[in-house]
Amino acid sequence: MPVIITINDAGQAVIEIADADAELHAYRFRLVPPGLSLWALEVTRADSDKTYRVEELSPGRWTCNCPAETYRKRGADHCKHQAAARALRAWLTSFLEKPAHVEHRTAS
Repeated sequence: MPVIITINDAGQAVIEIADADAELHAYRFRLVPPGLSLWALEVTRADSDKTYRVEELSPGRWTCNCPAETYRKRGADHCKHQAAARALRAWLTSFLEKPAHVEHRTAS
């Protein structure tokens, strides 16, 4: 799932998430204290102000409090908020990682 991150006119980070019909919806997002989880994010849909909490409970085990996730059938795909949060977390992790080795050269 491609993830598009932008900054809106108010200076807020916005992530675009596609619905089942491939229509993009803008969500404001913010990292929140994870509590007992490993990582947590709140996403708020810009056109309705519905807010959902997405958490990584343990490595690879995610949850979201949206209706699609709450009522999904066993074995069905997880909600779009989880997919976006996983992609965002992977990008943030790789962005913040320090390079394993940086070679510094000096002019001789």
